[in-house]
Amino acid sequence: MDEDSFYKEGEKIFTAWFREPNNYNGKELCVFMRYDGKWSDADCNNNKSFVCYDAMPSISHQYHFVDKNMTWTEAQIYCREFYRDLATVDNMEEINSLVNVVNGSHSGLAWIGLYDSQDDWTWSLDDDFFYKEGDREFRGWYHEPNNHNGKELCVSMYYTGEWFDQQCTQELGFVCYNSTSNTHVWISEKMTWVEAQSFCRAKHTDLTSVRNETELKQILSIANGYDVWIGLYRNRLWSDQSNSTYAYWRQEKQQHPIDEPDNGLYSFGQTGNQHCTAMDSTGQWTDENCLESFPFFCYTRTNELPAEIVGGDVNDQCYLSPSIPRLR
Repeated sequence: MDEDSFYKEGEKIFTAWFREPNNYNGKELCVFMRYDGKWSDADCNNNKSFVCYDAMPSISHQYHFVDKNMTWTEAQIYCREFYRDLATVDNMEEINSLVNVVNGSHSGLAWIGLYDSQDDWTWSLDDDFFYKEGDREFRGWYHEPNNHNGKELCVSMYYTGEWFDQQCTQELGFVCYNSTSNTHVWISEKMTWVEAQSFCRAKHTDLTSVRNETELKQILSIANGYDVWIGLYRNRLWSDQSNSTYAYWRQEKQQHPIDEPDNGLYSFGQTGNQHCTAMDSTGQWTDENCLESFPFFCYTRTNELPAEIVGGDVNDQCYLSPSIPRLR
């Protein structure tokens, strides 16, 4: 594969040889990988199993089950606000992926993005670049649709994968689809908010934006009980300038009559000085003085891939290498 746009700096020269290459008899011009991940050169005429690369993985959609009962239209609005849209399902692999998301947390019906628009079943997500040939026509009906009494114009999926037409005013849980996901990177070294922002912009994309409950749970699962910086500033702006109305401010039930953010009103000497946002060990958010030092999360933006959380060490040689350009 010789596409310069595919590779980041240094990637073309990465190797993982095991006492190789030796080009035995001058005939070993191709490379195979051993079971332990190490590489050896070999005669290109040898028969071996192989691994292909595809720019679009076969299961490329990131699904999120939302356990809130809403009408189909309310679910569509919610998904478009916090994700991208209601779920689009275009093959059996996607059905299996979606079933895995729902299974274990729900045992009934959930809205997906298909609806009847003037006697033509249409997906909520209307983006020609999203669909390959035939994707829009895929269906997973189970003895349906029957449009009972002429009122069943929206589609739900049973937790085992079968589709049914339903009245759009029914209130069900639902599945959202997201086209982009962030790799959230845990940085254990304590820094001020501005220092953390500068570090993330140099080494990754930016301080983490928490756009929905799914990302909150992912970040919380690796925060190790620490209070950590996230990218929200002055309680309304994300460091990367992205838009999201999702928030999870801590509710002060006993100590103070005012919930977060309180801008230091009940912190001695901090009134008016708390403009940056931290996440506590329960996942709830508090506004803090930006000069405080906490561990933090950076993110790297990825497309069409499931979200991933990894650890990071600022003393690792990978972090000390020249920084890649900031993604915008």
